[in-house]
Amino acid sequence: MAATRTHAQLFNSHGFAVMSAAEEYNMSYEDSVCETFKEVLAECESCGMRKPPILLKCRQLIKVGGHNSMRGDIWRVFLGISETKTRTNFDYKGNVAELGERLNKCGLTESTCDANIRRISALLDGQYLPLSEEDIKWLRNARQIMLDIGMAYIAALLLMHMTNEEDVFWSILTIFDSEKYLARFYDRKLSRMQTCGGIFSLLLKDRQTKLAQHLDSLSIHPLMYITSWFMCLFTTLPCWDTVLTICDLIFLEGYQRLFCGALAILEVCSGMSYT
Repeated sequence: MAATRTHAQLFNSHGFAVMSAAEEYNMSYEDSVCETFKEVLAECESCGMRKPPILLKCRQLIKVGGHNSMRGDIWRVFLGISETKTRTNFDYKGNVAELGERLNKCGLTESTCDANIRRISALLDGQYLPLSEEDIKWLRNARQIMLDIGMAYIAALLLMHMTNEEDVFWSILTIFDSEKYLARFYDRKLSRMQTCGGIFSLLLKDRQTKLAQHLDSLSIHPLMYITSWFMCLFTTLPCWDTVLTICDLIFLEGYQRLFCGALAILEVCSGMSYT
């Protein structure tokens, strides 16, 4: 008898197929977590993110999980985009209007772009145009930065979880301009990325000595693999729930969590044979 192939009827919030109702999330549990997170976020906005008790509460809730439905709001508060708006002299809406006029003069309308995208891939679901616009808007505000494909991955990640494109723009600006996050990771010399590569090399030798020696014997420098991890915030990796948790922690605490994420990934690999 030929085996029947089961087709997924829906996909969960991480993009994985849900084959039966038993695999769906416990919504009552997620609602409870989200309610708690809302209370903590309100406390964050009123008291600030730097107080240790608040940071501890946020870490505990991230560890618990179940907050995917409000992840966009969580990231907005963690990144402090309201503070970025206050201190940045940039007219977002004015620049959006000007960009639209320039595209129209070139004969590129939103409907034309959408039509071309549908021809390329039905899976893109209209996400490519806003992604391109967000990159262009940000670059106009930070001309000294080199455009890198990793920015597109991060912008796409934000667009997946934030309903407001303007929030995505201010989040991008915060991530790429703040020393707490990825400032100078994308300059022409990749100066900060190289510094992080040296730091990570020392951390790996201290935490995973055997693995570090194995990679050294193969002449594999950490920059050969952590560059894409760090500059794309791990979004090139397939385990999406893990990627989102790492991003939660990075947006909460800063770029230091890049090292924690990379070390954790390599720790999983540490049981492999090095022969």
